Amino acid sequence: MGISRAFYKDNVTAFILLSSDSDFWGVISSLPDADFLVMVEEGKCGPDIQNALEQDGTYYCFMDDFCTGNIKTFKNAMFVSALKDEMGKALAIDTHALIDDIIRNLRMDVSASEKSNFYNKYIRKMRLEIDDNGILKIKVQEE
Repeated sequence: MGISRAFYKDNVTAFILLSSDSDFWGVISSLPDADFLVMVEEGKCGPDIQNALEQDGTYYCFMDDFCTGNIKTFKNAMFVSALKDEMGKALAIDTHALIDDIIRNLRMDVSASEKSNFYNKYIRKMRLEIDDNGILKIKVQEE
């Protein structure tokens, strides 16, 4: 209940769960919009729950690894999860609305075919580029 309250009332969207069994699955499946990192005991986490976590896209690792100091995989997963979240916030652009806005602002009269060509030629070919100062930019490919 505490996790649900934190999610709905306090706007907490990510949780780290430590468990010696699979009782946590009910919480994960009931909050599909929340992100979870799950730590379980290897000997008590069967293949069914491991498959369910993988199918759900929920990262999990074994607590047993922490006893050996092998937490690199967990750190990497935490970093990638946070990176995806931050990039999703920063770069969530509706490219169809973008092209519609550009055409409207330029007061261009284009056919559906021309619009599709612009989209395929310029929008779909945009790429991310990091400059020498570490600044991430969107690069538009020109002819």
